[in-house]
Amino acid sequence: MWNKPFGYSEYNLIGVGLIATGLMLQFSVGAIDWSLISFPANIVMLCLFIALLITMNALKSKVYLFRALSEVRTAVVSISFVAALTLIMGLIKQDGQQISLGEHFSIGLNNMLHAWWFVLPFIWMTICLGMTALRRTFPFRTKNIPFMLNHWGLFIALTCATLGNADIQQLTMQTFPGKAEWRATDDNGMMHELPLAIELQQFSIEQYPARIMIIDNQFGKAQPEKKPQLLTTEEKRGIILDWQIELRKYYEYAAPVEMNDSVKYVRWGSSGATDAALVTATNIKTHMTKSGWISCGSYLFPFNTLKLSNGYSLVMAEREPKKFSSAVKVYTRDERVIKDTIEVNKPLNVMGWKVYQLDYEKEKGRWSEASIFKLVKDPWLPSVYVGIFMMLAGAVCLFIRKNDNR
Repeated sequence: MWNKPFGYSEYNLIGVGLIATGLMLQFSVGAIDWSLISFPANIVMLCLFIALLITMNALKSKVYLFRALSEVRTAVVSISFVAALTLIMGLIKQDGQQISLGEHFSIGLNNMLHAWWFVLPFIWMTICLGMTALRRTFPFRTKNIPFMLNHWGLFIALTCATLGNADIQQLTMQTFPGKAEWRATDDNGMMHELPLAIELQQFSIEQYPARIMIIDNQFGKAQPEKKPQLLTTEEKRGIILDWQIELRKYYEYAAPVEMNDSVKYVRWGSSGATDAALVTATNIKTHMTKSGWISCGSYLFPFNTLKLSNGYSLVMAEREPKKFSSAVKVYTRDERVIKDTIEVNKPLNVMGWKVYQLDYEKEKGRWSEASIFKLVKDPWLPSVYVGIFMMLAGAVCLFIRKNDNR
C-alpha cells in the first residue's frame, strides 16, 4: 500500500481519513460558522483557492500527490464519498439553522452543511475537479472545449454556491394596508432597513369548500378514525357513519343571532363573518333526527356544533386556504414605483431581492389584514447560473460532436 501510482485502496483511506479528521474537528472546535467567510472574506478565499490550484497544477510534474489529484480514480472515490454523505443528508431531516463556531459539539447529523466531516470530503472533490479541469485546459485544444465547459461550469457552480452561502440574506416583513414598510427582521429577531419599501394594497385568499364531519365527543377526532368521511358544503346530502346528512341552508358569510334556547345564523358580510349551515341528520338505523346550525367560527365568533348523541357531534371544520396573494406597491431608492401581485411560488424580483408570499394572520383567516413576506437576496446566484449554463453548453457541444462523428 501507498506505492505509486495510488490505487483505490489508498484513495479510500484518504476519504476515511478526511471524515475522521472532520469528526475530530467537530468535537474539538464545534460546527462550521459560515458567517465568518462572508464578503469580502469569501472573495479572498476564492482567489487563494484558485491560486492554490494553479500552483499545484504547475508543480504536478514534481509532486506526485498533486498529479494524483487529477486522476480518474481520485475523482471516482471523492465523488463516491460525497455522494454517500449527501444520501445520508437526504435521509435525515436537516434543521437548516445557522450554527456559531463552538456553539455545540454534537456530530451534526441534523445540520451537515455545517459539519467538518461533510465539508472536508466536499473540498477534496472540488480540488480534484479543479485539477482535472486545469489539466485539460492547458495546453488549450479545441476538441477539449465540451470537457472544459462541463468541468469549469460545475466548478464555478459548486464553489460560488458554497462560498456565497454566507452572503445570503433571508428576512421576514409584515405589512398592513396603506402603510409602506421598509424594515424586516432576520431569524434572530434583529431589525434591518432595506433599500426598498413595500406597501400592501390588498390581501386576498381563496379557500377550499367547508367540510362537514362527525367527531367523537371525548377526543374530538374525525370519524371513522382510520378513514374519516367528509361532506363538503358544495354537496347537498351524504352519509357519514350511520347518519344521513342533508344540507338545508348554507351561508358563506354569516353571523350568529341568539334565540331563546338556540343559535340562528343570518347573512352578514362584514369582517369576522363565518361559514354556517343549517343541517338535518337522520340516523339510518334508529330513524332519530337532529336538526340545527353548525359553524366553523371565526376570529370574531365561536364555532357551533350539533350534538348527535352522547358519543358524537356534527361539526364544520375550519376552511383551508387554496391560494393567497397580495397586491403590493414597491418603492425603490431611485424613486421607482412598482405595482405587482405576489403569490405563493410566484415571487417579485426587485433590486436583487426576491419577495415571496410567506404567510398571513392565521387567526383571522380570510379576514387577515396583514401579509407576511419572505425577502431573499443571494448576490452569488448569477455566478451559479453562469456555471449551470456552461454545463448546458458543454452538453450541447458533446451532442453536436457525437452527431458529427456519426
